[in-house]
Formats: sequence, C-alpha cells, structure tokens
Amino acid sequence: MNGSEDFELSRIRETRQQISEEFPHDPDLMAKHYMDLQKRHQDRLVCYSEAPVQEIVQQSSLTHSG
Repeated sequence: MNGSEDFELSRIRETRQQISEEFPHDPDLMAKHYMDLQKRHQDRLVCYSEAPVQEIVQQSSLTHSG
C-alpha cells in the first residue's frame, strides 16, 4: 500500500469507530437506527428488486424487530 491508501484506510477506520461509538458499540441498536432511516426515507431509496421499496422495508422491519 502507498501512503495515500494508508491515509484513506485510516480515515475509513476512524469513521467506523465514530459510528460505533455513537451507538455504544451495539450492532443491534445501530441496525435499528438504519432501519428507522430506511422507513423515514423510503421515497429516496433505489430498489433493485422487483418488489416495491415500501414492501422490502416493511418485510425487513418484521424480520429485524425484536
């Protein structure tokens, strides 16, 4: 790796750490946050499935609720 790649990887790792700290290192809490964002912004999502985005978000929230 060259210096530029090392710098970019360092920035990515730093950002991932900040995101993890924002959700007290709890992957379930972070997943819930992103699922909530999907619900709020479903009109902005691009879907590569044949099913409408709203249906996919609804199904996903059912399987991830707990």
